[in-house]
Amino acid sequence: MPQSLQIATIFATPHVCKLRLHHEVNHAHFANMAEEPRNHLKAWREYRKMTQEELAAAVETTPAVISLLESGKRALSPKWLWRIAPVLKTRPGLLLEHDPETLDSYVMEVWATIPEVSKPQAMRVLEQFQDAKVAS
Repeated sequence: MPQSLQIATIFATPHVCKLRLHHEVNHAHFANMAEEPRNHLKAWREYRKMTQEELAAAVETTPAVISLLESGKRALSPKWLWRIAPVLKTRPGLLLEHDPETLDSYVMEVWATIPEVSKPQAMRVLEQFQDAKVAS
């Protein structure tokens, strides 16, 4: 058997082919991830019934910047998260992790009505319920 054919036979073993197939499957998985939103800024803005122009004015930027942040073409950095979250009556982490339509709307609406100065106290009360669940 010619040496080049021997090398081709070795590289065509089932183990190597599985690795190649696994790599291709993972590559396809990551390609599909690009379709998922990098953040939920647009969903939160629409949930609060705001236009890009209104949100931009509230955080003192331009609608073009809001568009870039929503599309993921510009990073939703901590600076932007802390500026935008209060305007959308949410927390920075929720902008990154949760579509508002998937959260319990009653809880979200109650939270939105709590004055900012009272939210730390309200959060401590909620955390006590969480601690009680862990303890039991």
